[in-house]
Amino acid sequence: MRKRLALLITVGALAVVWHVGHLAATVQQPDGDVSEPADSDIAVLDVARVFKEHALFKRQIAKLKQEVQNMDAEIRLRGQEVQRLQKQLEAATEGSPEQQRLQDQVIAQTGQLRADTEKYKAQLLQREALVYRQAYQQVVEEVQVYAKQRHIRLVVRHQGDSIDSTVAKKVLQNINRFVVFQDGLEITDAIIERLDARNEGKSS
Repeated sequence: MRKRLALLITVGALAVVWHVGHLAATVQQPDGDVSEPADSDIAVLDVARVFKEHALFKRQIAKLKQEVQNMDAEIRLRGQEVQRLQKQLEAATEGSPEQQRLQDQVIAQTGQLRADTEKYKAQLLQREALVYRQAYQQVVEEVQVYAKQRHIRLVVRHQGDSIDSTVAKKVLQNINRFVVFQDGLEITDAIIERLDARNEGKSS
């Protein structure tokens, strides 16, 4: 079941480009926080690193993973009970009332276990999607405010991790980077700091 909790929204697909100059017009700038214009009206953001270091997001994902483990344990126990009944059914006298009773129990519990497992999976996937959506929305909002304060008009997704040149897939990812070169345009650390300050004291 641990592998069944698939990430519905991958970090790499979260935002190729944010045209914050247009979007930030709807965001009110906090009083007393007027910054000088940036040297450039373009900035880059390492979205993957933001999610890796987003403290509230990490706590929420860790909580979901723990719930998956708890669900696994419950399903295993119920599966063991079905197996116990199945063994009793195999040992029961052919055509006896006991055999019929056990057969009905096995069928009912197997069907209920399957239905509950699918229900749990759907609920967890919905909650996971909500966690990603809320975290993504926070990132967008903080980027908008930060960019407006500094007169940044365009924020482009940037991949800051080093690429293993010995792995073909990684090399291809490097070739497909949106930003080939940037110098002093990254705002990732600033956005992470803003997110942490925004969510300070929140547990979930």
